[in-house]
Amino acid sequence: MPSSGVQIGDIVPDISLVDIETGEAVATSDFLGRRAIFFMWASW
Repeated sequence: MPSSGVQIGDIVPDISLVDIETGEAVATSDFLGRRAIFFMWASW
């Protein structure tokens, strides 16, 4: 069965979100070439 999503070594899609602490826009491309962990959650 093929896997879906982002795999190790893939380039992630460029998305931007607002930093909840600073209010500034932060994009995944801001971390290009660096290791980063993104915590995301949703409450429905």
